[in-house]
Amino acid sequence: DALWIRQHYRAASTYGTSSQDSVETPHDLIHVLSGFPMKSLMHAAFHPLFWLHHCNIDRLYEAYLENNPDSQREFEANQERSRFVNRLKGTHDRYDEWLKPFYLPGGARGNRKFYPRHTFDTARYGDYVYDALHLRPAQAMTERPVYAVFEDVDINALPCSYTLHAFIYPTGAEATTPPLGPTIASIMDDPNYAGLGGVFAGKADVCTNCQNSDPFDVRIDVSARLKALGLSAADAVVKVVAVDEEEEYMSVEETAIPPPVLKGGGPSFAPSNDFEDEDHEVDDTPTFPPGSTVTYAVEEAPGYLNRGMLLNEVAQCFAAWAGPTASGLEFERLPAERA
Repeated sequence: DALWIRQHYRAASTYGTSSQDSVETPHDLIHVLSGFPMKSLMHAAFHPLFWLHHCNIDRLYEAYLENNPDSQREFEANQERSRFVNRLKGTHDRYDEWLKPFYLPGGARGNRKFYPRHTFDTARYGDYVYDALHLRPAQAMTERPVYAVFEDVDINALPCSYTLHAFIYPTGAEATTPPLGPTIASIMDDPNYAGLGGVFAGKADVCTNCQNSDPFDVRIDVSARLKALGLSAADAVVKVVAVDEEEEYMSVEETAIPPPVLKGGGPSFAPSNDFEDEDHEVDDTPTFPPGSTVTYAVEEAPGYLNRGMLLNEVAQCFAAWAGPTASGLEFERLPAERA
């Protein structure tokens, strides 16, 4: 999914919310699925698999840059904007912040510090290129997936990393307890097993980047199990087993990870609600009846774009869609919180 995300900061980090996975999703998942020491932030780099894994993540990121050559300008502009907008919060300009303790190869160490801006040209600053890059996956018109969503996961509140195993049950089975082991194989063989995810955490006291990270969502696609059981998000509940770095099994409620909610579902090509109500009901009828006024807001955008010109172009698009001969709707722009 990361290769199709247009905004660099969404593709390259967990910042913000998105219905697509950033490069951090496969990064974290491989770490937690590989077991100790890869599952431990404190010990992962001592295993050879760490370097193979990070080379492949770097190759994935290089493929993104190949498809989005404006990423460096966008990253620099967004960081500059964030520094001024959030200066009272002490936000760092990561574009110009030394990635301590790393240096570029060659030259005197004092003037060859490695900065984020150097990551956009591996041939020039790293003296390497990849023989082959990841290809963008084919896009298809399918039903929107249903996810078990762990909202606002704060890695600073977690003592370690966790693998998350989701199970789907029909409504009314809330008291059902999913299997707590004894092995991963036995868990995955359960007929209600729906999928897995992971949270890579546990070094906040010595990890500056971790301390500066905002909470983010973790998602597990449970669509296939819902379909196999003949259930929809409206008549299902999700239970989750968490496995820590020492392979101890527990319910997610025993951790500081928020319990999941079911979100998504419905045809992706129909005008419908993006999210369910608090009972997880999915309504595939048109969201707005003809004659309605639809409000919208333009929040964050690539930093290299002129915001005034962007707002004007967006307004022209909505004007073209408005009125009885088009959508039958009217549109009104509201101020964005971070405009």
